[in-house]
Amino acid sequence: MAVHAEHAERVVLAVDDDEHVRKALHRWLVARGYTVHSAASGAEALQLLEQHPTIQLLISDNDMPGMTGLELLKEVRRSFPKVFRIMLTGTGDQQTLMRAINEDEIYRFVEKPWDNEVLASAIHLAFEALTLQGELDRERGRSEQLLLNVLPPPIGQRLKRGEAPIADTFPDVTIVFSDLVGFTEL
Repeated sequence: MAVHAEHAERVVLAVDDDEHVRKALHRWLVARGYTVHSAASGAEALQLLEQHPTIQLLISDNDMPGMTGLELLKEVRRSFPKVFRIMLTGTGDQQTLMRAINEDEIYRFVEKPWDNEVLASAIHLAFEALTLQGELDRERGRSEQLLLNVLPPPIGQRLKRGEAPIADTFPDVTIVFSDLVGFTEL
């Protein structure tokens, strides 16, 4: 089956104990160009996440035997924090939904039977957020590297460890920053 170029590197894990729903979701995602893994349980989903570190998005039902979807999403958040999580469930349990949102276990909630447009939008927004998060992480890395190149190594290491304030006196640093804003005359 042809893979849509814009979705070529987008990997989804679909989790549902109902085989018909799982297969329908799998077909629906593949038809839209996503690479899809499927699991029938929370335990199987966790194994797949270990085996396939390229998985970026998890879509899970809540009402499953053994491990509920909410329990799975909590574990995924803890063990695989970069994986975005969407809950897809037909129960409409408001308490579960509120817990999942308030505890930051899910990115979006979609009701079953799903509306194709709503699910497509939720998935699209999840991948947009993942893209933006990746760009932000790269920029943070560049900024940190720039800062570490400017500062003396002991100060850079203390900042990386989160120490604040750094109150030591380093005349070279003062001159460098003062020169940057033009306050010193050498």
